[in-house]
Amino acid sequence: GSAPGWFVMRADGGVAVALPGPPREMRPMWSDEAMPRLRARGLGAEMAVRTLRLTGIGESAVAEVLGEEMLRRPDPEVATYARLEAVDVRISASGMDAAGVAPQARVDAAADVVRDRLGEYIWAEGETTWADAVGDRLTARGWRLAVEEVGTAGQVAALFGDAAWLDLARVRPTTDAGTAPPDEEDGGLVARAAAVRDDAGTDVGLAVRVRPRGSEFAVSVATVTPDGERRQTRATYIGGAMGRSQAALIAAATLFESLGGRG
Repeated sequence: GSAPGWFVMRADGGVAVALPGPPREMRPMWSDEAMPRLRARGLGAEMAVRTLRLTGIGESAVAEVLGEEMLRRPDPEVATYARLEAVDVRISASGMDAAGVAPQARVDAAADVVRDRLGEYIWAEGETTWADAVGDRLTARGWRLAVEEVGTAGQVAALFGDAAWLDLARVRPTTDAGTAPPDEEDGGLVARAAAVRDDAGTDVGLAVRVRPRGSEFAVSVATVTPDGERRQTRATYIGGAMGRSQAALIAAATLFESLGGRG
């Protein structure tokens, strides 16, 4: 490419670095040129970061459990972020502290506290997606998945994408969600999960049904695996497209638990 990289030393001691956007141009400029210059000026201190991903609990509840003392401390810094797919707890520290403790050790100690308080809700670390987490558990067992979803507008299939372990994603129209008999009365959703598994010849079947309930959706999820059956119904906190996206996340979390619990 022809885009230049700029390293500007300002008169007030500040530094401005501007690099091209394409990663194959930006990364070598940063690692080979910018970082050595920054380190020579005493900048670019070692930094450690861990992100714990939680489900089944809201950001405000996470903050309440962790407490003001932990969330307000400057080192290591502990912050919560509400994402569509998870509530993230990000822990970061940089440089050696006054006692000579490295940033990674300080971050790991804080992460242990978070795990002790919120471990039942943690399902992954870093930038792991639900497709990553589910795929890891399926692959570890040598299992493959088939999905049938009703009333979701295909959000479960969209969440899993073109994963190699997904053999069938059957999407039924929203109208089917209102006419199907309730799961609680006839166990019909478990039968759907078993049927889609048999149709695809896979090890695991997942069936999801979304139905309006006031301004929210009722999300019924059933899984059938070689280890047994699981069925539950939960509510989204919103309707429309966002509610259907949330329904897909509820389905992924239920499937993940069916494949061996939280991580």
